[in-house]
Amino acid sequence: MTEKKDTKVSCKVLLMDDDGKVFIVRMANFGDMWDVPGGHMQKGESNKQAAVREMKEETNLHVHELVKIGEYDTNAHYADKHIFFLSRKWSGDVQLQMKEVDKFEWVDPSNMDDRNISPEIKRSFEMLKARG
Repeated sequence: MTEKKDTKVSCKVLLMDDDGKVFIVRMANFGDMWDVPGGHMQKGESNKQAAVREMKEETNLHVHELVKIGEYDTNAHYADKHIFFLSRKWSGDVQLQMKEVDKFEWVDPSNMDDRNISPEIKRSFEMLKARG
């Protein structure tokens, strides 16, 4: 009999300002890798609750009015599925959880060629562009 493994789901937030710039963070434990805030769902959470919680934990920002922009399955060792949300509304002041993220920037998603960005952020920007 095959044992069913738990699915690891990563929920991420693309936070966009009025100028179309997206909030990104540098992953403290992945060298110079940039990504959008997010992390794994916990037992009993919805994917939207996980995205809100992870954003708050990593940045101290509380995001509002999340809209799901896409998801995809992956074979990455840390997640089986990635789910992405877009938010244009937030509250709070940025205070990074230095253990996980050590820097943040607002960037134009169409001008990221000179950065070491995660495959997930590339995919999420493609989803964002497809939405128009």
